Amino acid sequence: MEDVEGLLAMSSVSRAAVADVVEPSSTTGQVVWYLSWLLVVCVVMLAFAALLVYWTQSQPEGSSDMQDVARPIRQGAAAFLKVQYSTIALLAVCMAALIFVGYALFGGAHANMQATLTAGAFLLGGSCSAASGAIAMWASVR
Repeated sequence: MEDVEGLLAMSSVSRAAVADVVEPSSTTGQVVWYLSWLLVVCVVMLAFAALLVYWTQSQPEGSSDMQDVARPIRQGAAAFLKVQYSTIALLAVCMAALIFVGYALFGGAHANMQATLTAGAFLLGGSCSAASGAIAMWASVR
């Protein structure tokens, strides 16, 4: 902390700002606690969803007439997802490029890093959303 005192004397940085960097505030602990709790809840819910999918898939498929009706529904769902996700993927890549360019041009300090992380987070979120939609469609038509 003595080195910090010397730096403070030479700069205009406030003591509180340096103290937060050197000794994290109690809000850091709260954030870690909330994120840990969120992770536990997500894992429990994913396990529950997997259990529901397993249960539904273990049920009988029905009579041959029911299976004859279900087959075209599956094919239609697969065709819908292919067309829908192809279009959405193209739009998502274009939007990620716009986000990247916007942050890179107007982001200020560390703009390229912020642009890359933000565009990457956008694409990751879209990919997770697409995966959940595909899994839900797969489970619902089987």
